[in-house]
Amino acid sequence: MRSALLCGLLGNAAGFGSYPAPPEDHADHDHDMDLPEETEPGSHTLNWQAGFTDTLAREQTIPAGDSITLMWTNDYGSHNVYMMPDKEAFDACDFSDATMLADSSVTEYTFTVAEEPMYFACEIQGHCFGGQKLAVHPY
Repeated sequence: MRSALLCGLLGNAAGFGSYPAPPEDHADHDHDMDLPEETEPGSHTLNWQAGFTDTLAREQTIPAGDSITLMWTNDYGSHNVYMMPDKEAFDACDFSDATMLADSSVTEYTFTVAEEPMYFACEIQGHCFGGQKLAVHPY
């Protein structure tokens, strides 16, 4: 296993207000986690919580057609994954037209990188504004 702090971006549901900093439960602990070694070409495993503490983890450039698995723990609170409709919604953490892809009962989500940019965020209160979101730019 290797320790990876790569991807993370999560969001705040409409109506919950904005949060300039991560919620306390995410500001006081390390989000680094052991991820499995990548064994297949075109397969990427990313730490979905990394964006709380690493701004570089909020954006990835990955070949179209590759698969990405977002992994997280629920040790310090739950997380989910939403696909944002566009960059504007992503930047504003606006979930009004977002699509839930994984709820808080799971700890990973796998998808295939499309030909167009993709935007993901966590809808748990304060998470998107706290940095738990991911923009995927294909090439």
